[in-house]
Amino acid sequence: MNVVRLARTRASPAPHRELRQKSVFASRGLNMGTVENLYVEEDSKDMRFVDVVTNGFLAWEGNTTLFPWKP
Repeated sequence: MNVVRLARTRASPAPHRELRQKSVFASRGLNMGTVENLYVEEDSKDMRFVDVVTNGFLAWEGNTTLFPWKP
């Protein structure tokens, strides 16, 4: 499996809708951050990972974490 970052100029692979800049919430409703990048399989374009930027303290930039995508 060869995974690549989906270019920003392209839409998300079908059937996924565009997820970039959408909020990510923890199980108790706490806003954890926003989706920054999408990672897909190079051959099939199936989404495999999302890159989430966590909220920083007092508007400072937070950390970036890669999460597996499970539809």
